[in-house]
Amino acid sequence: MSRLRFLFRLFTLIVVVLTSACATSPTGRKQLKFFPESQMAQMGVASYMQMKEQTPLSKSKVTNRYVSCFA
Repeated sequence: MSRLRFLFRLFTLIVVVLTSACATSPTGRKQLKFFPESQMAQMGVASYMQMKEQTPLSKSKVTNRYVSCFA
């Protein structure tokens, strides 16, 4: 009986934690937020910088012209 009670409390705790991490997006949809917005922005910048370092630039003029239309 003790193990069942422990599992029930653990399940309840998980549900409480997950529901407290819920937020509403600007479009009105529900979403889970595991990180603050500022930390997500920092992680995005770090990931972008790492990708820029590891990915060589294209030497194709056609490709570069196409990409510059979106940048």
